[in-house]
Amino acid sequence: MSEKFFPQDYSPDELVIVFRSRSRSAEVEAESIHGLLQSADLKSLIVRENVPELPTGWVEVKVLASDLEEAKQLIESAQQGSGAGGDETSE
Repeated sequence: MSEKFFPQDYSPDELVIVFRSRSRSAEVEAESIHGLLQSADLKSLIVRENVPELPTGWVEVKVLASDLEEAKQLIESAQQGSGAGGDETSE
C-alpha cells in the first residue's frame, strides 16, 4: 500500500506547481494528472482555489521540487500519447 502524502509534512518551499488551470475541465485534468503521478510513485497534491465571484477557480497539481522534471516528462508523455493539448500553465 502506498504511503499517504500530507502537505503539512513538507514546507511550502518544497512543493512546486506542475499543472495549473481554471478551465471547465481543470478538475478532471488535475485528477487525471494526480492519478498518473501516483501510479508512478510520485507524491502529488491537488490544490483548489475557489473564488465566489468566478465560475471556476484555479486548480493546481503540486509535486515535490525534486520530482518536478520526472513529473513534467510523465505528463508530456501522457498528453502526446492521448493527443491532448491540455491547458497547463505556469506562473
